[in-house]
Amino acid sequence: MIMFEHPQVVHFPVAFLSLAVFTDIISYFWQKDFFRKVTLLLLFFGVVAAVIALFTGEAAAQSAKSMENIKSLLHQHEVAGKWVLGIFSFVLLAKALLIWKKLENKTLNIFLSIILVFGLLNIYQAGHFGGQLVFEKGVGVKPVMENIRDSIP
Repeated sequence: MIMFEHPQVVHFPVAFLSLAVFTDIISYFWQKDFFRKVTLLLLFFGVVAAVIALFTGEAAAQSAKSMENIKSLLHQHEVAGKWVLGIFSFVLLAKALLIWKKLENKTLNIFLSIILVFGLLNIYQAGHFGGQLVFEKGVGVKPVMENIRDSIP
């Protein structure tokens, strides 16, 4: 069985969901139907990838929870990630229903687009906290000297 780790999968929801926000905005100006469907597909793949990232993140967090100095930051990262999943899952379901029922509700679509922008801000926030965990606290990273020692034959 192939096992994925959080750093290997976290980039997929970031890419899919970020693109979904942009294609959603584009759908107001150009080829509405095409970009609405592209947005829906990107949301679907992004939410699936976010679920995988959440599970792999939970597994990674278990090994890092013993580090006292990161508990607050780790919690903030987890909460932001869960908000990302919740926001984009909600919008995916709402947009899928609108397309499936062939409903055209401009006010609701604008509201959902605004929610997507807030979701994008949550992606940024989760990434910011994740970056701090890795690059400032060294979570999941071997110390530099260990890497140098391991690379010497």
